[in-house]
Amino acid sequence: MSQRIRAHAAATGIGSLPLGLATKGRVTDPRETARIVSDVFPELPHMVELPGRGAGADMVGRTAAMLGLVSADFAVHTVPSGWRRTSRPGVDVERASRWLDEDFDALAEVCAEYRGPFKIQMCGPLTWCRVVEDIAGEPALRDAGFVSDVVAGIGEAAKLQVARLRRLVPAVTEVVVQIDEPALAQVMTGAVKTASGRGRIAPPDEQHIRAWLTHIVEGIRAADSGVSMWLHSCAGASHIPLAHSVGFDGVSCDVSLLREADVDDVGAAHDAGMTLVLGVVIPDDWSLSQTAIVDVARGRAQRLKAALSIPAEQFSSAVTLTASCGLASASPSAARAVMDCIQAAGKSVAGETIARGEMND
Repeated sequence: MSQRIRAHAAATGIGSLPLGLATKGRVTDPRETARIVSDVFPELPHMVELPGRGAGADMVGRTAAMLGLVSADFAVHTVPSGWRRTSRPGVDVERASRWLDEDFDALAEVCAEYRGPFKIQMCGPLTWCRVVEDIAGEPALRDAGFVSDVVAGIGEAAKLQVARLRRLVPAVTEVVVQIDEPALAQVMTGAVKTASGRGRIAPPDEQHIRAWLTHIVEGIRAADSGVSMWLHSCAGASHIPLAHSVGFDGVSCDVSLLREADVDDVGAAHDAGMTLVLGVVIPDDWSLSQTAIVDVARGRAQRLKAALSIPAEQFSSAVTLTASCGLASASPSAARAVMDCIQAAGKSVAGETIARGEMND
């Protein structure tokens, strides 16, 4: 296993944001969200996802557009129940490709002078195959051969997106590739339902899952030594040992879900040099005052530090604070407030003083 890259930042975003942040009148302007993210998270801005645009702007549709650049074998279209495999890409995937182009163009304009690490996101193969249906309407996850093909496709698609980012924003140093696997625990425990709802899809062999994720991590890293691979899941610690063992450079977790028994897994990830991407603001916090959100976020991080018995300086250099999940369902004002609060809490954890008046109720 090659040496891990710890792309450090006090805070960053998960990816998705509400459409209203980018809407001027009736026109969606992706440059606006790119500017906001660059301003709020100057140490580690990220590629914005705006699911509110419609089908194709969601995590699965965006990744379908990326996979379409690799092979026509990954063609999907929308049906009443969601996404389904087909012989040629549907109109929603074509629209997703145009949105992706627009978002990269926005980055090229807004981040033209940016220098530092930058994060892009892709749906992981297990979640993508859990959501996408085969032609019979069942989760494509049941076809291990197809899952394996998707693994290879996502690895190739990620390489293309990394190269694209480096062309458009040439001063980017490290590229963080975040693999989003919110369905990982559901897949591994055999909790994915069949179309009828009466059965369950047998979970893939754990050795296959490890091999699939290792293939993605090592393949992308071999193509670009300046890539840091993160595994994101809106869960506690169940996925952390897996992320550690297959070579991810960083792993996220929802700190509010961590149990005392999980501390050893988090500590092992830290000892292995992984970036701990801590989800410290949950949806229930969105309605709090900004001062309260900062206090809650900082408190969760500090309690974990105490449980790990890590010196403050060592802890702050290893952690990046985020929301526990994407902010697409938040109001534009709440999403902006949460981002500001996470950045403020990250600065506080890093030992920087929050200026008087920086947080307003």
